[in-house]
Amino acid sequence: MIKHELDKQKKGLTVVLDDYMQWFMQVVRNVFYQKAQEEQKNLLVPESFVALLEDMQRSDIKSAAIEGLNKLHKEMIVQADELIGNSVKLQTHPTCEEFDAFVILFEEFIYHIRRMEIDCLLEDNGIDVLTGLRSQAVLEQDLKREMARLARQGKPFSIALVRIDNFDEMKKNYNVDDLIKLVAEMIKKSLRSFDYAYRLEHGKFMFSLKQTNISGGIRALERLKEELQSQKKSEGKVMRLSLSSCVAEPVSGDDVRELIENLHKDLDSSEKQKGGSVLEYFEMSPLQRYVKDEQG
Repeated sequence: MIKHELDKQKKGLTVVLDDYMQWFMQVVRNVFYQKAQEEQKNLLVPESFVALLEDMQRSDIKSAAIEGLNKLHKEMIVQADELIGNSVKLQTHPTCEEFDAFVILFEEFIYHIRRMEIDCLLEDNGIDVLTGLRSQAVLEQDLKREMARLARQGKPFSIALVRIDNFDEMKKNYNVDDLIKLVAEMIKKSLRSFDYAYRLEHGKFMFSLKQTNISGGIRALERLKEELQSQKKSEGKVMRLSLSSCVAEPVSGDDVRELIENLHKDLDSSEKQKGGSVLEYFEMSPLQRYVKDEQG
């Protein structure tokens, strides 16, 4: 991308940040204060984001990245309208859970915009070109961000590792890129707009599932399993593709690298199990894991 386009894109991102910070404050005032509702009958959504999307369509990499961002933006706007509408109609404030659901959408939207602002200056923009998922290069830093949020706010999150079973054998019968893209599309359909999915090596994928405990993580993997079954039916033929997964709920103080390594170990240890399994990762001390490895 030439310097002129980079400068234009960066300026557009800055405008979006400014506009939506002001919009967020207006939403909060309208939700919690009747006077603000009376003063401002219609809360207008800033036009800067739509203009930014149009400018970014010219970049193939960004097109993949902004697909999820656009979906996130739409959900955020709907959530804001519902909060304000209920506040006006019911003359009551939203519950803490309802307001938090809106806040996390806004936080993720702003984070994506800031990430893109930084990416304008970097060669690696954190997006896998083939799938449109996030790349392995940014996995660790993203998980550290969630660990910091967990320590600071106590907000739970789960991570999951997904594997294409018998990947080496599958490569002999299917085009690898088509296989990876097929699984990536199923993953996108099974995750919420503010969850992250990463393409790893050797037919593996990692999920970062926001605002959810391990039970919510398992439900996300079950949705992926349903997408796989739906795909098989739509193909109208026998498809040997199966996926296995492992899910964990980090706790404050966990080492991110060690947690990722243990998920890989646990999933790899299930290689001989029937495909399609979902394993739940339980936190172990180094000694307990050593004993398990020795016994295994």
